[in-house]
Amino acid sequence: MDTLFTDEMIQSTQAMATLTLKNGLIIQMLGSGEISQTHDTELSSEGKDGNTEASRLVTKEGIVIRQMHNRDSDVLYPDGVVAHFSKQNMEWIVTNNKGKRVSYKDNLYKDMSPIPCATETDAVTNAQMMIREDNVCTVTYKDGSRFVQHADGTQMHMSADGNEIRIEKSGYAQNTIRLNQGADERPMS
Repeated sequence: MDTLFTDEMIQSTQAMATLTLKNGLIIQMLGSGEISQTHDTELSSEGKDGNTEASRLVTKEGIVIRQMHNRDSDVLYPDGVVAHFSKQNMEWIVTNNKGKRVSYKDNLYKDMSPIPCATETDAVTNAQMMIREDNVCTVTYKDGSRFVQHADGTQMHMSADGNEIRIEKSGYAQNTIRLNQGADERPMS
């Protein structure tokens, strides 16, 4: 395989493999270790609601970047952080995993009002659950593993040692990202 895929190709963002599934899901495994997913019905923005998801990119760090038809973007992190980019306003709004929000626009940032959060600890399992008013739910288990469900239904399961992230979303292929790997290992889909 080393002779088939050179180091330059592996660092490239070009598709190394493309799969098209019966349900119309197109999966591209990029040389950079990222995985792009889109449905064939989403290739054209014509007649689509601007706020619907056109495609998603899963990075080799386990971050999901959702591109909307109106060119807005959401960046979903495995720890519950969410960043939203509004193309119309040219503004990023970042919400950390505790509900604090910051706006970035024109190279300036300003604090915004935080999103209310409710936290509860399960008496039997000692799992801590936080539900934010923006519909992001985070569960941290006693062993240190974490489950996050983002507002769009994307679920991220992180192992206790933080070395593996499983990403699931209805209608998309499940991704398992293995971090802290050797240089020759690639994320799995």
